Amino acid sequence: MSRALGDEMHELLTMRSGAYFRVGAVCLVVLAVAVYIPSFTNGFVWDDSDNVAQKASLTGVAGLVRIWTDPFANQQYYPITHTTFWIEHSLWGLAPLPYHVDNILLHALCAVFILAILRRLAVPGAWLAAAFFVVHPVNVESVAWITERKNVLSGAFFFASALAYLSYARIGDAPPDKRSGGQSRRGMYWCSLGLFVCALLSKTATCPLPLALVLILWWKKDRLRGRDMYPLLPFVGVAAAMGVVTTLLEKHLGAAGSVWNMTLLEKTLVAGRALWFYAAKAFWPAGIIFIYPRWTVDPRAAWQYLYPVAALIVFAGLWLLRKRMGKGPLVAVLYFLVMVGPALGFLNIYFARYSFVQDHFQYLGSIGLLAPVAFVLARGAETKAGPRAGLCVVVACLIVVVLASISWGEQHKYLNEESLWRATIAANPSAAIAHSNLGKLLLDRGDTNEAGVEIARALRLGPQYAEMWCNYGIWLIKFDSPAKAVPYFRRSLELNPFYIPALTNIALADLKRGRVDLAEKDARHALKLDDRLPDAHNILGIALIHRRNIEEAIIHFRAALSLDPGNPGYQRNLDLALGMRHSGLSGLRV
Repeated sequence: MSRALGDEMHELLTMRSGAYFRVGAVCLVVLAVAVYIPSFTNGFVWDDSDNVAQKASLTGVAGLVRIWTDPFANQQYYPITHTTFWIEHSLWGLAPLPYHVDNILLHALCAVFILAILRRLAVPGAWLAAAFFVVHPVNVESVAWITERKNVLSGAFFFASALAYLSYARIGDAPPDKRSGGQSRRGMYWCSLGLFVCALLSKTATCPLPLALVLILWWKKDRLRGRDMYPLLPFVGVAAAMGVVTTLLEKHLGAAGSVWNMTLLEKTLVAGRALWFYAAKAFWPAGIIFIYPRWTVDPRAAWQYLYPVAALIVFAGLWLLRKRMGKGPLVAVLYFLVMVGPALGFLNIYFARYSFVQDHFQYLGSIGLLAPVAFVLARGAETKAGPRAGLCVVVACLIVVVLASISWGEQHKYLNEESLWRATIAANPSAAIAHSNLGKLLLDRGDTNEAGVEIARALRLGPQYAEMWCNYGIWLIKFDSPAKAVPYFRRSLELNPFYIPALTNIALADLKRGRVDLAEKDARHALKLDDRLPDAHNILGIALIHRRNIEEAIIHFRAALSLDPGNPGYQRNLDLALGMRHSGLSGLRV
């Protein structure tokens, strides 16, 4: 069985034209590396610090165990993705270059699998479609942003699973060998299912794979039968299970409340507009923004109905023309719909609080629109009419060059945290979270005046967000105004009772204004929600010292240091506490 499976995998990868496939695959990898050279000098941005740079759970064997066993160890339960971060953190610490290189290589691997899939499906222009995918600007966010490792990694598993399943289903394959075909097919089936589970454990946006496979089976077979569908039931089962887990975790992360309380009609209007937004970016990737403006949804505005209605007209037209044009165009468009479906607005996604769309949401689906363009150009290049064929070749090359040049420029936004937020603000001045994060960055750097301007602007733009009120309170504390900061933290907690930074900082403000009892209460509350908060442990330790509970204070200072090793403030407080079991409080710092 193992030899038969090995032969099958070899044929699967070589596509019966090994030399051509290998050359094409190498060219895609080289193209990916060349286009993403600017990322080599980029650092960590936004939640990269949470997922890589400051994540205590990424260290040691205990951290690895927690990644797999604790759904709340990270922002989302994507254990395979976070295991790759754990491995990299163990190998080269916080040097950002290797993380970027790995993202680029995984992106290239996705393109290689796309090439193999399209060649198996006998789609003309397979290499050109994969090249479009490699250089397309909508994919820059997934590659240049280290946290989006979950996209490129899950994508590699996703496309590999699809390729294995097509081999199992004998789509685009020779008839099975009577001696080993049955064993080989079973091996490819379990290989496909295992790869799909890995994809889900990397990111659950890969859930629609069973639907995508049904579309391909319907396209390539005269009609679907029960025996074509039954093998996909386990895929549906694991996808549904992971979907439920992710939905619950998104709610825990904060995807609940008035921001998501929309009617079905309103969600349909959002979905229709988002679908056309992604399609437009695939065909005309101008005006790429890290955070796009959040639309105002108004069922009374007639023009907002044009988006879903137009989408239905397109689908209906392709359905009616399927006998004349073939099923291919309809399947391509439906694949695009299926893959961006989870991000169209019907499900509660945390990022919808800032924008209904984001480029990386169409990472898996974009090939559904890029492949038909490559198909048309390849068909034109195959014609015997010389001028027309030459024109198609020139257009294809021009598209690759233009897309690559745009992607090259987009990567400079990810140079560092400040460049990302300033670029976002320049393109979308209404992005409250961009002003807020830039303000926090400036505040940490000591530029309190500009930080105050940005944080105040964020509060004006996003008074419905708990973090905006919290950040303004932090700014007030920096100006030694803890009493003035408390109402802002209180308002933050009114908007989100579980917003931990507000709990931690209100404890800090209470401590600074001498309300030790309240500081202890708020710090304990924060640690009850998340015991991995070094600042909360440190604040609680100081409050306990005030209450002469030195032994417990030492425990919390040690906990703070274990979560943030090398922090000089935590180390100093621990050293002082150890030496003052019966002495005063002098010298302790928050």
